[in-house]
Amino acid sequence: MAAPRPGAPAGAVKMDRPGSIGERAIALFLLAFLAFNPPLLSIFSADRMPLGVPLLYLYLFCAWAAIIALVAVHAVSGRRSAEADSLLPPDRQHGGR
Repeated sequence: MAAPRPGAPAGAVKMDRPGSIGERAIALFLLAFLAFNPPLLSIFSADRMPLGVPLLYLYLFCAWAAIIALVAVHAVSGRRSAEADSLLPPDRQHGGR
């Protein structure tokens, strides 16, 4: 959780910029797009079999799990931001410009 700014009332939380959640979502999409792009996948199409699993399958499973974990973290941070935003007065909320 972010630290309150100096002089802020008790319980105040530092807010992200209004567009930062959307920017993080776009960055996450681009990361997933690049992770499953054929040129990168061709690097892992080797004949090696760590743990008895083809390297490509191992990479796909680990990259998929990492993307899902990052989406979960992003969703939770977005929910927290929305909850904190709803505690602000209407004139200070991100959507109330």
